[in-house]
Amino acid sequence: MMAYKAFLFLALPAMAVSRSRDPSITKARHGMRAQRAAAAATIMATTINPDDRFNFDTTIMSADPLVGDNYGPSNWSNVHCNDINTCPGYPTNWKLFNPFIPYNETINMCIDCSKGSTAKACAQNKQSPIALYKNITAARLCLDRHRINFIPGNTKLGQVDFQILPHVLRAYQPNCTVWPSADYSWGFPNPWLLRYTDVTVPSQHTIDGKRYSAEIILSHTYSQNYLDTLIGNIAILVDLGTEDDYYSFFELYLRSWEAKAHRIAANCARKRKLQVMETNITNDIVVQMVEPEVETGGNNTVEGQRRRLGTGTQVVDKPYYKGPYYPHMFYKDSNTEYYFRYFGSVIEPPCLEYVHWRVMRLPVKISPSQFKRLNALFLNRLNPTTCEKESAGRVRGGTIKRDVSRPLQTMTKDHKLVYCECVNWRSPKPADVAYCNQTMADRGVFPYSGP
Repeated sequence: MMAYKAFLFLALPAMAVSRSRDPSITKARHGMRAQRAAAAATIMATTINPDDRFNFDTTIMSADPLVGDNYGPSNWSNVHCNDINTCPGYPTNWKLFNPFIPYNETINMCIDCSKGSTAKACAQNKQSPIALYKNITAARLCLDRHRINFIPGNTKLGQVDFQILPHVLRAYQPNCTVWPSADYSWGFPNPWLLRYTDVTVPSQHTIDGKRYSAEIILSHTYSQNYLDTLIGNIAILVDLGTEDDYYSFFELYLRSWEAKAHRIAANCARKRKLQVMETNITNDIVVQMVEPEVETGGNNTVEGQRRRLGTGTQVVDKPYYKGPYYPHMFYKDSNTEYYFRYFGSVIEPPCLEYVHWRVMRLPVKISPSQFKRLNALFLNRLNPTTCEKESAGRVRGGTIKRDVSRPLQTMTKDHKLVYCECVNWRSPKPADVAYCNQTMADRGVFPYSGP
């Protein structure tokens, strides 16, 4: 900062050392002075107000004027960005997915409405995530009349762009001739187009007070016309099971992120002029880093693979996923058609309040070894540019693991939370049939008692 000030102090007087009465020279000098002042103003503006970042822990103010601040959840409303195409504080450029979504450097809709917040704006907020309760049926009716339907699309696994971001594991949906899409009930005649799939630990939402081990979020934008300013998120919670609950479809994603981490680590090793014979991205589990095979054949199937996951000298073989690949398989594997529905926001700055959420009633399960590897991806993430460890997560109590979930936000009437279940339509899924055969009291729901 002082260097810029010194530059201006020395440079500006130098322009006034020799004055001339020649109008053309005077005009030229005024022009030079204006150009230098504009350049200095640009430097100062960039120095004073650089791009910010965000995290899930606490605010860290930077002492370096060239480095932005790193804001915790209670201060996300202060995150500033000069360019949404490059700013780490606004990690998702929605304009790339849909140019009609109101999104630019001046929009920040984040409000901290977590427990204890005194912000007046929270009385009418639609911030996410929120706590979900089945007994909301007594206060508000679900008007949905059918399950979420899907068009599988023709995405190839090898085309998916797997990224390890400081705040989330993300799989960007590639362009394809038949787009994977979802059909919502309740007034949405056009399809919702899948844009990316996120995984966070632990879950963002809770159901009846329970927080789950992780959450999978399928993020969509609504169709493609001038009315399409909406985002549609379908969330599947993830529960921790036993090794018998090894989830083969999730393994496709997990190994793809591990392969990405391996490539970044190898590239960083080359940058440091080190030869790496083997990269271990977990704490004490050695994972053979083999990228998933790309589908072959006209039926869009994934060829069978084997993975070997070793702990010490004991090696356990698990079958790799075989079958059709389409990104909405997570929904199918949740074994339920019923869900919570509400209006909310994206769960990262700038917290756009344009999101139609659907959170499935039942979770999928993964094995402890898969969950350990999932945690390792967040813990050991390397910044691809600096090759330093970088995570937006907060330290999980008593461990070195990182949590990347936003604190629960206060629910208001503007969220319009409803629970869609047996009284709305009958699901043929066995878990739903058994659930609907229970009494309302046993299901934890109550008859609607509103106006």
